[in-house]
Amino acid sequence: MAQISVVVDDEKCKEFKKVLSEIGISTSDAIRMYIDAVIRYRDIPRDVDPFYSKENMDFLFLSMKQLEEGICDHDEY
Repeated sequence: MAQISVVVDDEKCKEFKKVLSEIGISTSDAIRMYIDAVIRYRDIPRDVDPFYSKENMDFLFLSMKQLEEGICDHDEY
């Protein structure tokens, strides 16, 4: 296992730990989740909700375009 060291503003660190404590996630687990998301999406995650994944957003935009052009029936989805 590798270790990563990060320098963070004291107030931000306190607030970060407070929020994580409120939702029941350790600092290490939160950072691991972030690393996993960066690797999975090959990008900086804007939101960890899978609804906003690139694949889903591409599908939604394609579906909207097809509906606007009358190419498909919305009942298919």
